[in-house]
Amino acid sequence: MSKINISFIQYGGLAYGGAQKQAISLAKILDKNKFTVRYFWSVPAKDLYSDLIHPTTNLQYLGELKESGVEPVEFKVRARDISHPYHPWQQTDFFEVFKKYPADIIFSVRAGHPEFPFVHLNLPIVEWNVFGQADASQNLVTSVAVSPWVQKEFLKNGGKQEISKICFPAINSQTETEDLRGELNIKPEEIILGFHQRVDDGIFGSHTLEAFAKIKNHTQKPLRFFILGGSEKYKELAKDLHLKVEFLPLAMDYSRVSKFLNTLDIFCHSAGLGESVGLAVMEAMMHGLPVVSIKSWNNGHIDVIGSTNKVSESVDEYAQNLLKLIEDEQFRKSVAQASQVRAKENFSFEHMNRFFENIFQDTFEKYGAGKKPFQVLPQDIYNHFSFYRFAYRMLARYPKVFKKLLPLNRRIKDLIK
Repeated sequence: MSKINISFIQYGGLAYGGAQKQAISLAKILDKNKFTVRYFWSVPAKDLYSDLIHPTTNLQYLGELKESGVEPVEFKVRARDISHPYHPWQQTDFFEVFKKYPADIIFSVRAGHPEFPFVHLNLPIVEWNVFGQADASQNLVTSVAVSPWVQKEFLKNGGKQEISKICFPAINSQTETEDLRGELNIKPEEIILGFHQRVDDGIFGSHTLEAFAKIKNHTQKPLRFFILGGSEKYKELAKDLHLKVEFLPLAMDYSRVSKFLNTLDIFCHSAGLGESVGLAVMEAMMHGLPVVSIKSWNNGHIDVIGSTNKVSESVDEYAQNLLKLIEDEQFRKSVAQASQVRAKENFSFEHMNRFFENIFQDTFEKYGAGKKPFQVLPQDIYNHFSFYRFAYRMLARYPKVFKKLLPLNRRIKDLIK
């Protein structure tokens, strides 16, 4: 039997971020005796009509992909137009590059909304949905949610029940045995709090340091707080709250992240908008750390934490949960053990690999080799006038003016549909 051609398509596909880690991890572990895996990636371009700053590209991932038998294929993009709902790429050679290689199935880790270039490709698409948005395109044949919370969002947004499945991402169970306690001159009696996070203002959260400020004078235990990476806003907040927080540079090498997690006694989750799943939380649990967290806009991390520890409703409750872990060593150890057991049972590479290999084989049997062509959108749709695009661009260019019309802005999408 000939091998099935799987084409991963990831805009900014070598970035330091959860979605790209998921895609790379899956591409690496697929059985190369069954699948020919190509990983189409680009350096993220400027987003027009948006101030989004993309995570840093890590070219070390190229070596990892090649060593595992994956063929990385780079394509170029000059800009991405965020004013259009499909976020079309401008001045891109993607289609010219893509057609040079055989493809049976397209795979992507993505937000879930209809998106360029997928709406133009006459091939079956399997997505790993990280935000729960819904795409009604005919060629989307399977939408795998990264958590039960994301699946609920997908269905709420109009996604089809019959194509919806769930699979948590996998986390490497082979963690480092060393830590950074010697390097950081940590005393045996000190309790170490902290978290790691990519450098991104968009995921900054104030609740963790605010909670730390509330309890630091309510314990006699010696405490130190470390942040690996993270937004510059954490430094500003620590200064405003008169906190001594120790900052370490972002580590691209996972062994450094693993050593950092081994250094902590408590992982203080600090994602401002919450998580659709929470890879950082999963990594902390795999390292045997108790996790303190809070409910937010996105709540996939609650599915990850499970019953290992209560997720806080407010900053005050976060502070009390953190204080209990600091004061009660036996409780801290029991939560830590439960976290690691849950991580090893639910976030394994073996389960993830088996899950997706079965989906790819079933998809090929049903749709492969052109068995069922799809109706896709022509590429010239972006040449037509759209009031939505016009309104979006005006909002981006004149935010102060439109801020005065905020009640109307909130309804603008409904008004122009």
